[in-house]
Amino acid sequence: MEPIWNLIIYFSVCAFIGWILQAIEDLFQRKKITNTGFLYGPFIPLFGFTALIIYFFNLYFVNYSLQFRLIIFFILPTLMEYFTGFFLEKMFKVKLWDYSDYRFNINGRISLLASIIWFILVLIQVFILQEIIFSEINQFNEISRIILAMGLIIYFAIDFFFSAKVFYYFAKIKKEFEKEGKMNLEKLNKKIHLRIRSIQRKMKISPVFKKNIGKEIGDFIEKINKK
Repeated sequence: MEPIWNLIIYFSVCAFIGWILQAIEDLFQRKKITNTGFLYGPFIPLFGFTALIIYFFNLYFVNYSLQFRLIIFFILPTLMEYFTGFFLEKMFKVKLWDYSDYRFNINGRISLLASIIWFILVLIQVFILQEIIFSEINQFNEISRIILAMGLIIYFAIDFFFSAKVFYYFAKIKKEFEKEGKMNLEKLNKKIHLRIRSIQRKMKISPVFKKNIGKEIGDFIEKINKK
């Protein structure tokens, strides 16, 4: 098994590749590159975590039949995507992807087409990219890899902290709207009021986030920022 600092770097590389893939898709759909992920930075953790899970599975089940491994390669990413979507919806009241318009979908969180695409990406990861990425990582000396891995951990911790805070306050505002159909400025505590600007910044860089907000809440946030 690769040392833990190699795995951290590998996670980051796969998360970045995932962001690139999403950016390319976005470029074709919207004619511009935007941030459609949870984090501020150019990383999509779902791709990184899925890559790690597949790595460990393939490591410990390498002697099993290819047919069995292929079935798992299809199932694992689908489960990861479903439960990640479920967590985001329950915790932060937001959908970063929605397959409701696709045939054979489950709650808009997964679909047959998306699962097939994930399966293809996993095959590319396991049989092509994994060896190349680890080979490139091991070109650096151990001290450099440890320092880089520590730097990445710090970066992800900071990015996740600030991103989660934005989604948390957004969830509180959205919950208030769903409960009362409006929100009174007087009901906003000082801390939430101060975080509204962070939500507005996230709206500007993430069209998916803005779509989840909806017009009524979006207008409300714009109104606060003018005060």
